[in-house]
Amino acid sequence: MNYTLLIVDNEDQTDAIEEIYKLVQNKNFTIECFQFNVGLPDGRNVVNPDSGLIEKHQIIKEFNKMYLNRRFDMIAFDYNLDDEKIFGTDVIKTFNGIAKTSRAKKVMYSAELVNIVQEVLEKYKEDQQFDPAWKSFKTLIQIEIMDFCQRDTYEKNIVNLISKSEVDKLNSLIDLLRGSADLSFNDSIKTYSDKTFGEIADLIETNDSLSEKFLEEYFQMSNSSLYKN
Repeated sequence: MNYTLLIVDNEDQTDAIEEIYKLVQNKNFTIECFQFNVGLPDGRNVVNPDSGLIEKHQIIKEFNKMYLNRRFDMIAFDYNLDDEKIFGTDVIKTFNGIAKTSRAKKVMYSAELVNIVQEVLEKYKEDQQFDPAWKSFKTLIQIEIMDFCQRDTYEKNIVNLISKSEVDKLNSLIDLLRGSADLSFNDSIKTYSDKTFGEIADLIETNDSLSEKFLEEYFQMSNSSLYKN
């Protein structure tokens, strides 16, 4: 099985990618790695030249320019991007709003992981206000990350997470549809009966309103085909 991984960081991650390749050498799966630099010093294309700050609309524009036709199984985000206003949590929210990356599994890492948690707890001890402290932790829950790990071990964490995760049935289906893009389903599936496999894959990835109905029909048909009368 081949997995695709995107690493989002403000610094070049070539060394980390090489480490991931070493870690999977004796595994029964492979990981194809890509990187997307956001912020200074290495991701200048998403930075406002006047303010020196990251702009969210530029993130989307640059990502589509680089990876519009690629799907990722997992995306790893650095928490601290050396920006005054945007952190890894904000970038994850942006990626959750992009159809191509909304379903990818998310991981966040930081060299200051302990300090981040400690800062929230100290703030709570200082002013005894629960809501601000809970809001910080709640954000991590709402963006649905798989893990928040230390920067110096994030390569190993990613490999472990992928090795333990089940194959995503939806991603496998999309790949299957794209592999026979010009074909169409017979009358056993009513939804998207006028669409080719390739068109259906596009609709699923863009969260079309009928995609859930189609998936229900497809998996029901797949399950029933496993049994003999």
